[in-house]
Amino acid sequence: TIGQNTAGPTVASSTYGEDRMVVKDQLLLDPYGDKGVYSGQVLLSTGLPHGSGKMIYEDDGRTYDGDWRHGRWHGWGRATFSNGDAFEGFYKYDQRHGH
Repeated sequence: TIGQNTAGPTVASSTYGEDRMVVKDQLLLDPYGDKGVYSGQVLLSTGLPHGSGKMIYEDDGRTYDGDWRHGRWHGWGRATFSNGDAFEGFYKYDQRHGH
C-alpha cells in the first residue's frame, strides 16, 4: 500500500523466516571443509552458520567473529589470523568488501 512502511527482509533474505537455533562451542565444518568451534546462529536445515556468530578454526587458529550467510563470511565481521594480521569491516561471500 502506498505510504506505508513496507521494509522487508534485508539480511539473508533467501532464508528469511527459516528456522534457526543458537549453538555454543559446537564443532562444525564450513562449506570448504574447514573444521572449527562455532558459537552463534545456525540454520536448522543445514547446520551451517547463518546470522551472527564466531568460529575458531582448528587447522590454523584463525578466527572470524561477525555475520554469516550459509556458512560463509558475509556482512560485518572481524577476522584474525595466526600471523597477527586482522581485518575488520564488510565481507561479501568470504572476501573483504569495500575499503
